Amino acid sequence: EGDWSKAEVLLVDQVGWLAELYAWGDMAFIGGSFKKTVHSVMEALGAGLKTFVGPKHLNNREAIEFQSIRGAVQVVHDADDLRRAVEHLSLAELKAFKRDFQLDFVARLGATKKLAVSIVAPLL
Repeated sequence: EGDWSKAEVLLVDQVGWLAELYAWGDMAFIGGSFKKTVHSVMEALGAGLKTFVGPKHLNNREAIEFQSIRGAVQVVHDADDLRRAVEHLSLAELKAFKRDFQLDFVARLGATKKLAVSIVAPLL
């Protein structure tokens, strides 16, 4: 516990905090993607974070798809690659990305409703 609101980097090794922490962040590295398989990128993307994954991300459709949508997901191959990618991002760029990407993300919501309507409509 404590006041970490002014921290530049925050490492958390505890389950159950990600959704809240993503709301405070500007970027995220999604674990698992250097060793075996990447965890879900959707919470980080939903919070509008520039998201980084390692090379073992092919198990996650969104990690692949969102690479081509505003470059929301970026693949890095090692710690030096991640450092170089992060060094090139300014806080202003990250804030603009968050604002613009969240608008894109919200526009994609509603797939379940669209699917249900497409199934039920022909029956009416």
